[in-house]
Amino acid sequence: LDHPGVAPVARAVSVERGGVLRGAYLIGVAVGEPLALTLAGGLQITPADTLRIAAELADALAELHARGLVHLD
Repeated sequence: LDHPGVAPVARAVSVERGGVLRGAYLIGVAVGEPLALTLAGGLQITPADTLRIAAELADALAELHARGLVHLD
């Protein structure tokens, strides 16, 4: 998966929970400050930036879902 809004996969693993074997992907850590901390520090985001960020997130999630992947946290 190569998408600018999705962290790269570090490795794939299998996990058993409740007798069910499930596949999982471990992703790399995103670099940067969490948006919540940025906003708590007083930064205000314009409505245009809010829409851009939301569109980027939706595009990344659509790419994951199109490949049959689900984000669980």
